[in-house]
Formats: sequence, structure tokens, C-alpha cells
Amino acid sequence: MAKWPVLPPPRFRLIHRAASKTIILVSDGLSDPFDDAVGTNVNGFGMEFYVETGVSEISLDITEIKRSWQFKLLSTVCNMAATHGGIRQIVDSLSVLSTEAEGVAEAITPDARNVFSGPDNRVGALIGLSDDRAHLPIPPYIDNMPLSTVKLVNVKLIQLPELAMIVNRGAEGRALLADLFAANASEKTVSSLIRSPVV
Repeated sequence: MAKWPVLPPPRFRLIHRAASKTIILVSDGLSDPFDDAVGTNVNGFGMEFYVETGVSEISLDITEIKRSWQFKLLSTVCNMAATHGGIRQIVDSLSVLSTEAEGVAEAITPDARNVFSGPDNRVGALIGLSDDRAHLPIPPYIDNMPLSTVKLVNVKLIQLPELAMIVNRGAEGRALLADLFAANASEKTVSSLIRSPVV
């Protein structure tokens, strides 16, 4: 069972980025100090995750946001990280990692579902892409945290052929996929159902 640093249950924030015409859904709680720990001078798991998506691909209604694939992807990855506990060390070591998430495919529109989800109803995600935009990039760390550094980590929805590259080639496939996404800095960290494939 996922254990976030504090109760009540996890929080998420929505940020409208006018410069890039995108919306960011970001977790808010993984970096809270643990409420049951004594003598630990760290900000929880030392990280928060975010999904960036185009303004045209997500509603601003809170009920609809919670039903969206973007929210489900973010919350699934956050809960996986909370369950694991040591994900910050893995992100620091590997830079970019990948996962497959359940409970997301059902929120993807039927016409796009077969591009992102296979027979097992899981979707792939690349975790840890950096924002290389020249103008107002999303920072890799959250400033002014009181106890320890907090990393801001991108979660990007990937298509089935892109996931297959990772499954077939492992770390080499992840690195190659990250390089392919980096060729278009403005879209590198953005998750979209309508983007062109990179493989």
C-alpha cells in the first residue's frame, strides 16, 4: 500500500503555463516531511512528479480533471513511488527510467487507446525527462525547500512502439527514446494523445 509522508491523502496542483500553452498537474505531498519520523531532516521522498499536457487536451473542471488520463497517470506513478520508497535514488542514478501503469487506459479516448495501451490495458511512461526549452523551462528542482533538495520529475506518456523499444533494448532503449524526444525541446516533456510518434 502506498504511504505518503503525511495524512490526509495526497494533494495535487494545477498550473497554467501561458508561455507554452500547457497545463501542469503536479503532485504536492511526496516531499512533505514524514509525520511519524523522529530526527530525520529530509523532505519526504525528496521529489514531486508532474504531467504536462496541452491546454486543449484537459478540462479545467476539477471533477473532469480527476477523471482524466493525465491525472490517473500522475497519481499512479506517485503511488508507485510512495510504495517503493527509494525512487529518488533510482532517478538520481539512472536519470531516466520507465514504467507501465494500470488504471490509465480506461480514461484515454477510444480512438487513441490502441496507440497507447495493449491487450493488458497498461500504458507506458518515461520518467525523468528534463525540460530543455530556452524560454522559461520547468526547473529540475523546487527552490527554497526547508530540509533537503526536492527534485521535480516529469512523467511522459509514451506510445506502444516507444514502449516496445524500452522493453526490447532496456537502458539503451530508454536513452535512445529520451534523445529522440529531445530533438523537439518544445514538446519533450509534454504528454499528448495527438502527437506524432518518434519511432
